Amino acid sequence: MSWPPQIEELKKLPNWKRVKQELEKLPSEPSGKNFEDYVISMMGPSLYELFIQGYSIKQWGDNLKELSSAFAPKRIQLRSDGYKRLFSDKYEFFHPEGASPIIKNVIKNIDIELLNEVNIDNIDNEFKNFDHLILTCPLDGFVNQDILKWRGIKLEPKYFSNLNEDQTITENYVINYPDLKTPYTRTVETKHASGQKVNASVVAYEYPGTNDKHYPYPTVERIYEKENEKLKNFIQKNFSNKVSFCGRLANYTYINQDQAIAQSFALFRNLQNE
Repeated sequence: MSWPPQIEELKKLPNWKRVKQELEKLPSEPSGKNFEDYVISMMGPSLYELFIQGYSIKQWGDNLKELSSAFAPKRIQLRSDGYKRLFSDKYEFFHPEGASPIIKNVIKNIDIELLNEVNIDNIDNEFKNFDHLILTCPLDGFVNQDILKWRGIKLEPKYFSNLNEDQTITENYVINYPDLKTPYTRTVETKHASGQKVNASVVAYEYPGTNDKHYPYPTVERIYEKENEKLKNFIQKNFSNKVSFCGRLANYTYINQDQAIAQSFALFRNLQNE
């Protein structure tokens, strides 16, 4: 089925009669400070249990009432418009060679050193008398204090050979697995998007719950967002306000890739005008 769910497709569910009754009782606008209450007010308990609960427990942990509802509208909807893509952006583009050529072109004239991990203790040694510092990393890692809560994922790619040129392994580019029996949350098979004519394919299986710092953990009380602001102030004070923060990790905010790129452009323009 499509994601976000389409009403017409939901009518095929064996429990559609109950789902329909729940939808008819919903408030005009979703509400609720925590993630679980908000989503149930959006689609009712049956669809929540079917599509959301198991996936979210795998991704975020089992206390979904602790999780803020702030990011839910960015990811969860109930649609009846027939539009079956996740994002309804005006422009969409997939580079025929993937993202790597774009990144290589952006950094081709930049001197990048990947030898040392930079933190608050050695930054002055690595970059003596720097004019300005832009941090895009997790700030608790930068200051060597493990005080923020994160959720990490692990991608396990599997290579499939001896296929027809147009053959794929999965039914779609990205497929979510919301049940608790399946250990991974989704599969990604890029061949669907790239249109490559090759006798093979790669499917990446996404497993949640690692110790990596990939996703900020937004709570109802904004516990860790407030801690992140304290870290920003601490870092700014240590470096005489010659520091800016950009992106999901440094700002501890749940944003999409296009929003992170737009944020970097805005920061660059501001620094350029100073």
